[in-house]
Amino acid sequence: MSKRIMVALLLGGAVFAVSAARADETIVTPKQLKWTQAPSLPKGGQYATVQGKPTESGPYIYGVKLPANFKIAPHEHSDARTYVIVSGTLYVGEGEKFDQASMKALPAGSVMTYAAGTKHFTTNKQPVTFMVIGTGPTEYTYANPADDPRKK
Repeated sequence: MSKRIMVALLLGGAVFAVSAARADETIVTPKQLKWTQAPSLPKGGQYATVQGKPTESGPYIYGVKLPANFKIAPHEHSDARTYVIVSGTLYVGEGEKFDQASMKALPAGSVMTYAAGTKHFTTNKQPVTFMVIGTGPTEYTYANPADDPRKK
């Protein structure tokens, strides 16, 4: 199966899941997204909600924008998630310790899923944008509490 077909099927499934749960339609263009500092990310990490609210019960979609050379320490989420890389290349690894050597490159068009509770970490060399699709409520927990920018 080609990458494009796989991405289309995954995105279509996510859109179907969201639309099945909500009767209204959501159409958002890039210019309509309102990017703000993501509280759970180090300074410079931005997010923009597309649909739903990750802190509330139900499906959600939001975008994440990271500047070049951004690092997110090992963390986990309380819900299963799907990530779709929109632009740039995101490098991801799994585990409780940040390990550059173990990371896998996910270029634009890549799709990644994580089960709830999977500890992972990321970095990038150039600006990167990706979408996160899940069902809330969700929590963001750093493996090392000292890495949590909300506690600084």
